Amino acid sequence: MEFLGYKRANGTFGTRNHVLVISSVACANGVVEAIGRALPEVVTVTHGYGCGTGPQDLSVSYRTLTGLINHPNVGAALVIGLGCETLGTAMIMSSIQDKPAECLVIQESGGSAATTKKGIEIAEKFLKTIDKQKRVPTPVSELVVGPLYPQFSGTTTASIYDGVEAALQELSWQPGLHRIEKYHDHPAWVEAIAESIRNYRAQYGTAEKLIFSLHGIPQRYVRQGDPYQQQCEESVRAVVQSLGLSEGEWLLTYQSRVGREPWLQPYTDITLEELAKSGVRHVQVLCPGFAVDCLETLEEIAMQNRELFEEAGGDKLEYIPALNDSDAHARLMEQLVEEALDRGQSKY
Repeated sequence: MEFLGYKRANGTFGTRNHVLVISSVACANGVVEAIGRALPEVVTVTHGYGCGTGPQDLSVSYRTLTGLINHPNVGAALVIGLGCETLGTAMIMSSIQDKPAECLVIQESGGSAATTKKGIEIAEKFLKTIDKQKRVPTPVSELVVGPLYPQFSGTTTASIYDGVEAALQELSWQPGLHRIEKYHDHPAWVEAIAESIRNYRAQYGTAEKLIFSLHGIPQRYVRQGDPYQQQCEESVRAVVQSLGLSEGEWLLTYQSRVGREPWLQPYTDITLEELAKSGVRHVQVLCPGFAVDCLETLEEIAMQNRELFEEAGGDKLEYIPALNDSDAHARLMEQLVEEALDRGQSKY
């Protein structure tokens, strides 16, 4: 089967051909939004990064912004900066790979109104440039599908494959399909999680308890044969063994329950309350079932459960980030795909 795509200079193909207008700092968001109002055809991206954030936020913001700009679906990019931010336009521009791109700095361009006017002119030029680009046939013979759920469950991974099968059937397309069913015990994943814990503790110290908080599912699913709980336990045991932790140093809990029926236990929130009331003052929590951070980690754990722990008498709850866009995570994904292609179907 073939699809029509936009071939990029680096050999990748985009299914879309967008002009992206993006801010390097929150202070430039207004100009980006003004350009978007004037030119609805462009895609605008704003964010909350500012001068008050720390080094870790700077690194995440840099990788996120440059990743968006270098995405194959972006045909051209305009970066808007203020001029005094740490993550400046020059730093971002240096990472852009083989596509039309320009930057404007508000403090050097005569202010917001003048920058908006210049930005509209540049964006219009880019729109004309990408309009001349033609889609070309792009052959696809094999498809690797790897849901970002380390532990398999019928509620997550299986539902993804149901959707993939339905889409392929609708397309009347039967490519060589390679599934990455799970990777909860893959050595590269185990070591990436363990190393992230080591790095965090080397920088911030070691808590009294390390909590592995996995997303919960109803207990009846496990009784019906879902392997999720077993794989969660195997995951945590493998990481604990890599770290060399004793039994009293860690706990496995389950979060995010909804409804009235029993879910996998022990529950994360209740466990944190009990720990605080028993005299534990400092805990560190990570969520190894999440490939990237989201509301269920950044809000539910790092905010809501922190407040719950402190209100119950604890002093400090620290959240250890997910693998996100780390180099180790990228290498893991690459390895899983290569293994899936080599074997015809991944062991993991």
